[in-house]
Amino acid sequence: MQFDEMGLKDGKVLFLFPGTACDYQTNFAKVLDRLAEKYHLVCVNYDGFDGSDLIFPGMITVTEKIERYITDNYGGRIDGALGSSLGCSFVGQLIQRRKVHIDHGILPRWRKSSGKGALLLS
Repeated sequence: MQFDEMGLKDGKVLFLFPGTACDYQTNFAKVLDRLAEKYHLVCVNYDGFDGSDLIFPGMITVTEKIERYITDNYGGRIDGALGSSLGCSFVGQLIQRRKVHIDHGILPRWRKSSGKGALLLS
């Protein structure tokens, strides 16, 4: 797995989880620079989608690796996590399992009247 950190060194910590068969560079290309101006970003690429020869090991294994990274590097607590597609499942797993604390889980959602929106879980 790949965890790339960028943005404000002392900013609020926001994890970005991309969708299926996608890396964060592609998934968040349009917003990465703007988010990096306001937050300390931790951008995640999953095994199997990170340029390595590894195969995606499954939801629980990847969730455990993310929990370990948050615990080891952020004392088990982060300010936010934004998921796209498959990434939403990881945000949900992290919140449900309660092994780490996330102040705000952010998931995209569709609204019939206005197009894309976001659902904030806090």
